[in-house]
Amino acid sequence: MPAKDARQYARISVDLSTNRKLKGAPAATKWLAVTAVLWSVQNLADGEVDPAIITATAGVPSKHTRDLIQRDVWHEKGHACPACKQPNDPADVVIHDYDQHQDSAEKIRKARDEKAKSGRLANHLRWKHAGPIEECVRCNE
Repeated sequence: MPAKDARQYARISVDLSTNRKLKGAPAATKWLAVTAVLWSVQNLADGEVDPAIITATAGVPSKHTRDLIQRDVWHEKGHACPACKQPNDPADVVIHDYDQHQDSAEKIRKARDEKAKSGRLANHLRWKHAGPIEECVRCNE
């Protein structure tokens, strides 16, 4: 049986290509929106991204940044959307409704910590180390 895929995943709606906010947008603009979500999940950024980094990562011209802002897919500092937080950095944007669709950085970190803790305990038991794991010299190096 193959091992479970350990890569991290993001939730992307299957209707992205027909989403009303992206209707008529060039493919590069849509790709930029997807890249921002993936980058934010991967970097535990909670939906706040630097457009310059995202355009470079996506390999698209920076003009597509303005298109996403005008379509309310991304919000600049000072935006009026009540559902979204303000970016901390004035150069950053936030992805609209990011926290409604993706796990928070805190939740991801907590899940990773729990998984690591479970793995340490399993190894402690598997290798029959003496005593409780909290006191095990080998497991706490």
